[in-house]
Amino acid sequence: MNNQGKKLFLASPRGFCSGVKKAIELAEETIEKNKIPIYIFNELVHNKNIVKNFENKGVIFVNKISDIPNNSIIIFSAHGVSKKIEKLAKEKQLKVVDATCPLVLNEHKKVVDLDKKGYTIIIIGNSQHPEIIGTLGQVKNEHFVISKKSDIEKLPKFKNKKIAFLMQTTLDIDEIQGLLKDLYLKFPHIEGDSDVCYATKNRQKAIAQLAKDSEVIFVVGSKNSSNSNKLRDRAENLGCPAFLIDNVDEITEDMFKKYSKIGITAGASAPEYIVQNVIKYFENFQYNL
Repeated sequence: MNNQGKKLFLASPRGFCSGVKKAIELAEETIEKNKIPIYIFNELVHNKNIVKNFENKGVIFVNKISDIPNNSIIIFSAHGVSKKIEKLAKEKQLKVVDATCPLVLNEHKKVVDLDKKGYTIIIIGNSQHPEIIGTLGQVKNEHFVISKKSDIEKLPKFKNKKIAFLMQTTLDIDEIQGLLKDLYLKFPHIEGDSDVCYATKNRQKAIAQLAKDSEVIFVVGSKNSSNSNKLRDRAENLGCPAFLIDNVDEITEDMFKKYSKIGITAGASAPEYIVQNVIKYFENFQYNL
């Protein structure tokens, strides 16, 4: 392979979205102003490097409110929490710092409004994702979560009922067009909001260009990060091999040795310093921006 032709391509935009920045800044400010231990409910954002960094500062991550001593400080993650978690935190007199993404809070407002108006609510997304758990935790009436065509086929007919849908903010909007089509076919009168967050959309658009320029793509992000996984999936769906990596030490020469054009991007919760470490790694193999 000719070193002259060994190129690196960077996606733009990439990395932190505004919701992730806000959550991290709030957590850092809380640590500076208060004594440790401080508790965070679930992972603040889905990135193991960020979680480890906060653990090193003495922060304790929990997934049960009962594990937190009364009167402690609790930070709610960027993914949001259910009404039940809010109630439990109040009962334990916890001092709450809410780092929920503003766009997720907006989804909570929408779903509460629909619920009050008596709609049966269908949410498109991963039922195990904390964002979906938090959103469903706002709803009192009948609701369903779907992620594939067979889920739609199992839904009741809902005769004479008002129906609305919402979706997880980190989905690939193109990927679910077929699902939306099937949903409208079964329920022609369904109302809904097919919008995903702008940061997710922008990063998905950027990887489409990156896939044209590159022969292989490295997506910096954690395995439990929905938007990072969607970036890798989109690259592969566009015909470009892609790898999801948390850190540079996960890269092996076998992943890229037959390629002269390498693309790099990062999920919305992945730190830029890791991207820079990845760039330096490839520069050692004579790849240049």
